[in-house]
Amino acid sequence: MTATHPFTRKILLAFDFDWTLAEDSFERLVVLKGFDVDEWKSHHMRPLSEAGWDEILAKFEGLRRMCVSAGKSVTLADVQEAGRSTKGFPGAETMPERLRAVARTVDPSVEPRIRHRLGRLSRCVFRPPRRAGFRPALRIGLRHR
Repeated sequence: MTATHPFTRKILLAFDFDWTLAEDSFERLVVLKGFDVDEWKSHHMRPLSEAGWDEILAKFEGLRRMCVSAGKSVTLADVQEAGRSTKGFPGAETMPERLRAVARTVDPSVEPRIRHRLGRLSRCVFRPPRRAGFRPALRIGLRHR
């Protein structure tokens, strides 16, 4: 009998980018614009979120309101710099090879596929630098054309 789903010796390990592999890229943008992250969260983002705003929209609107009050704006260059300068957590860059080594020890025939996941907005705008050992982001969530 043939299997409709043949066995494969591949394992996918997917990691979220922000707060798993690296600091939050949006918080990095807030700092780059010269604002305090705690003030942004407590006085601008959280009230919008608690009023029913989508989280990512509340983040942007909260930052936009802070910028307007300070006579600033957010440019594409600002957002891209936040993505480029987002710092990875210690050990994140060597984690893929360490995971592969453990997999080889347990079962040498298993092939781990290691990916990092970025939200749709991060993929399109922030474009954080490729991390060593990680393949391009998985397309999880809404598809964009």
